[in-house]
Amino acid sequence: MFNWGATGQQEWCVYDSMNNETNCQAASQVFRLMYPDKSWQKVNLVHVESQTGTNDCGLFVIAYAQMLTYSKDPAFFKINQASMREKYNFFSKYGYLEEFESLELNNEEKKIKSVIVRW
Repeated sequence: MFNWGATGQQEWCVYDSMNNETNCQAASQVFRLMYPDKSWQKVNLVHVESQTGTNDCGLFVIAYAQMLTYSKDPAFFKINQASMREKYNFFSKYGYLEEFESLELNNEEKKIKSVIVRW
């Protein structure tokens, strides 16, 4: 069972394909439940390769979750956005989600910006 009190020292990271710090605020409702005695939480906005356009945010969420599941940090990869819909359509049709195509970047250090989320 998860102990809500154990979250006090938890470090939170946000991977946003738009790299927009105001999108971190979306987590405020979750933090309100997890930290009922607080009114703010620091999160780390991790810089990732930006998506082209504004229609594939959900696909990037799936891709980042998938990468983190495989212990890959999305900060060090460029996802092949052109093939994302094809992979997702395959999943919709056959029920199996293949790993999204990505290219490992030669970044030596992760860029992080601290953001305060208030509720």
